[in-house]
Order: sequence, then C-alpha cells, then structure tokens
Amino acid sequence: MQSKQRGVFSFPMVRSWLIVVVCIVASGLAAFVWMMHLQAHAMTLSEYPTTLNPQGMVLDRSGHIWVSEPGCTMNPLCQTAQLGVIGEYSVADGQKIHDFAEPAGSLFSSPAFLALDQNENIWFTEPNSDAIGEFMPATNSWKQWNTSRGAVPYGLLFDEHGNLWFSEIKGNKIGFLNPTTHTIVENALPSSNAQPAGLAKTPDGTIWFTEHAQPQIGSFQPTSSGVLSQTTITEYTVTARPDAIAADQTGALWYSEGDAGSIGEFFPATGGQASFKVTGCTGASCPRSFIAGIVVDSSGKIWFDDTLQNTLGVFDPHTGGLGNLKIEHVHASPREGLVVDDQNNIWVTEWGANLLAELPGGKLTLVNTVQTGPVSSHWYFADGRVGQGFREYLTIANLSSQPCSATVHYFYTLDGQTVNQQKSIVVQVPAASRVTEPVNRDLALDASNVQGASVSSIVSTDPSSGCTGVMVERPLYASHFHGVSSGGDVLGLTHLSSTYYFADIPTGQGIFTSLTAFNPQTTSTNLTISYYSQGRVVQSQSLLLGAMMRGTLDPTALNLPAHVAASVTATQEIMVERSSYYVNTNGVSGAAEVIGSQRLGRDWLFAEGYTGTGSIENLTIANLDPTQQPADVTITLVSKTGSSQSFPITLTHQSQIVWSVNANNTFSGSSPEVSAEVQSSGGAIIVQREIYYRYQHTAGGQTLSANGVTDVMGQMGPDNKMSYSFAEGYTNLHYQEWLTLQNPTAHTEIIYITLLNGYGRSYIQSVMMVGKSRSTIDITALVQQNLIKSGDDFPAYEVSMSVVTQNSGDSFVAERPLYWNTETTPFVTQGSSDIPGYPGD
Repeated sequence: MQSKQRGVFSFPMVRSWLIVVVCIVASGLAAFVWMMHLQAHAMTLSEYPTTLNPQGMVLDRSGHIWVSEPGCTMNPLCQTAQLGVIGEYSVADGQKIHDFAEPAGSLFSSPAFLALDQNENIWFTEPNSDAIGEFMPATNSWKQWNTSRGAVPYGLLFDEHGNLWFSEIKGNKIGFLNPTTHTIVENALPSSNAQPAGLAKTPDGTIWFTEHAQPQIGSFQPTSSGVLSQTTITEYTVTARPDAIAADQTGALWYSEGDAGSIGEFFPATGGQASFKVTGCTGASCPRSFIAGIVVDSSGKIWFDDTLQNTLGVFDPHTGGLGNLKIEHVHASPREGLVVDDQNNIWVTEWGANLLAELPGGKLTLVNTVQTGPVSSHWYFADGRVGQGFREYLTIANLSSQPCSATVHYFYTLDGQTVNQQKSIVVQVPAASRVTEPVNRDLALDASNVQGASVSSIVSTDPSSGCTGVMVERPLYASHFHGVSSGGDVLGLTHLSSTYYFADIPTGQGIFTSLTAFNPQTTSTNLTISYYSQGRVVQSQSLLLGAMMRGTLDPTALNLPAHVAASVTATQEIMVERSSYYVNTNGVSGAAEVIGSQRLGRDWLFAEGYTGTGSIENLTIANLDPTQQPADVTITLVSKTGSSQSFPITLTHQSQIVWSVNANNTFSGSSPEVSAEVQSSGGAIIVQREIYYRYQHTAGGQTLSANGVTDVMGQMGPDNKMSYSFAEGYTNLHYQEWLTLQNPTAHTEIIYITLLNGYGRSYIQSVMMVGKSRSTIDITALVQQNLIKSGDDFPAYEVSMSVVTQNSGDSFVAERPLYWNTETTPFVTQGSSDIPGYPGD
C-alpha cells in the first residue's frame, strides 16, 4: 500500500442475529451425519433421570421445564394407547420436582407435545386419542377435548390472542381451540396428503407449519373464530421435505430438511430461501440418521438433534460454524424435546434412555465449515513500474491453514537500457494471512529515485511443499505521471493465452493508453494488435517480443478514434495488459488498468455500478465474433431496490458502442447503485465498464473525497461460480473499501465473507441476498470493528477476502471497489481500484 497510518473507527454490523425462544416439533425423517465429534460427553453434558420416555418440552416463567413422557414404544405415534406423565423439572439443577400422571380410567393417552398458556397451564396433544388435553398444575386437574376421529393432533402453539392452534398430521388439517369456549375448528389444507407437523410463530404473529409429506411449508394469519379458508393459507415450495420448524426474531424460519442432510432457512418478507448442508456423509453407505427437534438460541445459533445418531448439533448461520456432541448412551434417541433457557443452556430429551440432558451454553466448540476461496500456484503480471514516481506492490494472500512459501520472479529493464534483468526472492506467507510485498524495495528503486524500471512478474508456489497456491494482486501507484497522481490494481492471470480481447482502447484527448505484453516463454513470439470501429479494422500494430521479455505498444500514436475495440494474437502464449491515464476527462483525472479477456462470451456481469451526482458510468460493448454474425444484445440494469429494466441493442460485426448507463438508469424504482448484465443471443461479445467518479463518503468521523476512473472487464456468465478470492484490500486512514455482490439467479443465497488480515486474524460475516439483487458491504466497517486491536500497526488493516456461497448450484458475482486519498502523506495520490474477484480456473 501507500503511506499506512493507524486509525480506529466504530461501525454498525451489516447483519445481526437476535433472540429466539420458539421450540416446536417435527415428525421425523432421515437426517444427517456429522463429520467428527468435537467434545467429550463427560466434559459437557449433564443428565437427569425421568420416568417414561421423555419427548416434548416447554419452559415456564419460573425456571421450570415441563416434559411430556408418553411412555410410547414408537415415534411419532405409539402402537397402543397408554397413560403418560407430565414431569416438572428444575432448570437450576435439572432435578425432578414432580410427576403428574394422567388420570386413570380416562380416555387420556400418551401426551406428545406441550404448549404453555398465559396462566401457565400445560396444553398437550394426544395423537393416540385424537384429543387436546389441558393440565392445571395448581389444582392437579385435567381436561380433554376431542378432535375428529383419525385426526392425530401433533404440534401446537398459542397465537397472540391466547387461542390454541394445532396440526393434524393424519387429518391433513390445521386445528383451532378457543380455551374459553372450548370451540374446536378444523381447517383442511389446500394440498392433499400434506401431513402438517411442526408449528412456529414469527414476531408479526403469522403462524407457520411444515408439511411432513411434501417439500412445502405453509402460513396463515390466525383468526379469532378459528376459521381459515383455503385461500388464506399460503404454501411455499422448499428444497426438501421439512420436519421441525422454529422462527427467529428477524422473522426468518428455520427447519430441518430430513434425509437431504441439510437445514433450511425461509425469508417471509421476500419468499427467498436457503439451504445449508450439515452432513459430512452422502450416498447409500451413510449411517441412518433422523433429525428431530430444532430451536434458535439468543445468539442466533440453530440447535437440532439426531435421533438415530444420538447427537446434539449446532449451526451458526453468521459464521457457517458447525459442532456436535455425541450422547454416549446407545439408545439415547433424542426426540423433539429441545429447548434453550434464558442462559442459553440447551436441554434435550433422551427418549430411549429415560433422561433429561443439559448442555451449558457456549460449551460446544464450532468448526468453521465455510470454504475458502480459490487459489492458484502461478500468477502472471505483464505491467509494472518502480522508481521515477511509481510505487508497486504485490499483495499475496494465503487462504489455507498451512504456511506457504511463494517465489517472486522479476523481469525488469532499467530506463535507458536494453538488457533485461531478472531477480527472484522468496516470500513466506503465514497460514490464513496475507503479505504486502514492496516491489520498489525488492529492486532497490524507491519512488523518489530518478531512474525507473519497467517490470513484469511471476509469483509461484510449489504444490509438492503442501501449499496448494496463493492469491495475488498488483497495486500500482503513480505520482505526476502525465500530470496524474493516481493508481490502480489488477488481478493476475493464472494461465497464459495466445489471444486477448479488449472492448475499449481509449485514446481521446487527454488520455494516454499503452498496451504491455509479457512473454515468459523461452522463445520469442510475434504478436499483432488489430483495432476495430464501425464494422472494420481501423489500424493494426505488430511486435516481435523476445524470450522472457516485455514490450510496450502505444496506440495513442495511431490517430485512432476516441474509443476502439482491440484483439491481440500471438504465435505462442503470452500476457497482455492495458493501462490508461486520464487528464481532465469527463471532469476528472485518474488511472485505470485492465487485463485483456482470453475469450469472448455471451453473458457478462458487473456487480458494481454508480450513476449518482458526479459519476458517469458507461458500458463499452464490442462484437468481435469471428463468425461475423451480428450480436442481438440485451442490457439489464438491476438497482439496489430490486427494480430492473432491460434494453435491447444490435451490434454488427467488428463494431463497438459506448452505452451510457446514466442516461438509461432512470426507470421506475431505479437507484444510483446499479448492477448490470449484458447478454447476446447472436455473436459473441466483449464488455467493459468505465466509471468516471467524484467520490465522497463519511464514516467513523472520516470524510474521504477522491476523483478518478475505474475500468473493469466484466465477469463472464456466472456458470455456477460459487466462490471468489481477493488478495488486496486496505482499511486504514485515507482508504475506504467496499464489496459489491450481484445475485443473478432467481433464488435467495447466503454468502459468507471471510476477512484475513496481516496479523493472521480472521472474521466471517454472512449476507443474505434475494434473487436478482445487488448488495454493497462496507469492508472498512467490518475490519475496523472486528479485526483491529489497540496498538495495531498497518498489517492489521491489510485485508484479503474469501467470498463464498455453500449451496450447490448457486452462483453470484463479486467486485471490490477501494477508494483512497493520501493528500496528507508524503506520497500523494488519489483514486480508486475496482477488481472482480478470482473465481478459480
């Protein structure tokens, strides 16, 4: 980076998870298998004896746990009806206070699941008696009300008005009971054979239920009469058959997904959903599994149990962390009874062992399951410069848990000389960390040096050493070059090519553009650059490039139109970059660098974009398809509001258009923050995005202003790209860093951002994105709040990122805008760099 100064700010979190105290039932289906056991049983779990096969639980206001003990021989339905027990236990020590047996000689049988009314009377379902029961502890009295024969009432809860709602798993109905009038109403579901099971209530009072036999969940607004028409019951398709369900106070629903080995999350506000894989075993050889209860604690962690595997599990949606505890009893068979008390202690019923178990809050270690972003063993950079007002860095990120040794090979030529020099150094990158390597220091040419050098670089690792690869970017800053004090950043290439394409080579007034080619091969190569405008080749250039050499071409000297497209072809694989310096262009001065695309495409995505005051955004699109067919192009703009608009254009062969996003980003619901997708149904195209900006943003008491230009090659069609890596990033004084995400799919995705700084500290943040949306994350805020400690120096502010989604089939696009202005430091530059993430090869 440039001058690094210490500064600490305070920012709000992007996402928080709040308290949840709802625990509801599930009929059971096959569940998941954990990969490892993290805690010894004796270290964490306390167990207390019960009387008859404990199942459902509810927690009262006095710190007592009430447990249904049906004494059943089969779950969820007993083979024969028998009297059961409702037990009362102390949260303080887990000891039994009292057993209350159902009255003998009555029609009561096998209490299944419990709910507590406002007077702390216990209500319960009786699947075997087709009845709803009420137990009044103060008087040890019992009452019972019958449902339809064969209904099999199952889960139950109270609405905001004190009325009781219950599911009828065999009757395929949602039931209602008014505790005052004892009126029972039974409402048929729209779907036949839905088998409603678990119930939950969101903070707005909406009641939700799972459908045991269908991959669906449903909802309804409770009525005072208990009557629901089928049109007032809404059903939503989910990814697997849901069992247990719970709601958090953000309004999200959580449910187990049975033998899919996952748990689901549903967002009522948008209809979006996400699924989190929580099994380490797939296929027919996996042990049988059975997810039962589910509950969310006050920190937002999701707890659930596995009947057949005898495990208690937890998932942290904020970090993607997973943990479990193996219950040692062979026949523990934890059931739907799962609650969390006000101290975040977890209580679970061991049905087969006649035990009530307690896991103290925070005693279960979580293992981070969020995947790291992709890396590579080789990175190539064609351009670079040190001395004479230039500062160059290589930022190297090691995303793995093992240290890496990276070799940097420099190929450079001193100004005024023709002899190419080489130098290699070894950089040690600690595990889960990043290093900023100063190229000026390595080549002993400070920015103040009157002599400069042009540099190309290769960064490599040896996979046989145990290091699978690293992530590398190259920030480059210039002071008073063509009168411009700015800079840029590029993501290196991991593979070379003999063909490169550029949608835009700008050479208008006040613009200085060069093309740099680097030949890392051991033999020389010939390359040809063709420039296109208005359906024809308007100019061309050739270059003989020696082995292990770099060369520079000046298209500005060709008297080209202000904007042209270009293709580069070589007789062997090389690398080509374009750098441009803008002097008072569209009212700003700055620098931008872009690496050519190695192929054309028919789907290009841009997560970032801004058309607010002081910013001019253009999409430059060129049709260079060798088949010479026209390109029928559709440009779709997506605002942060979720509104979108599509615009059709047609491009003939070898033509280019500079398309104004500002002029078209005026549709209903549009916002200055805008993402774009450019698709062609005909010829293959190449697309870049330029933004001329006047940036100003205040955060943490610091106002940063910067002017400049960014130029970004689009991300070619998501193609199930589920992860990205970023090596560069800086969040100290004079810098503001962002992450822009684009979800081009139609469904909701949960995206995990893992930050790693120069001290090896890490932080994970999750972001929910609905389909066809964009989101902007304040990375400076996350770093300042979560990775900085008192007394830290600049390595704490140097940050690399992994950005991933864990759901199979999901895809998204990620860009990292970074703004700076070092006007109060000795080396003064201002500007921005914008990098699409590395999606892997």
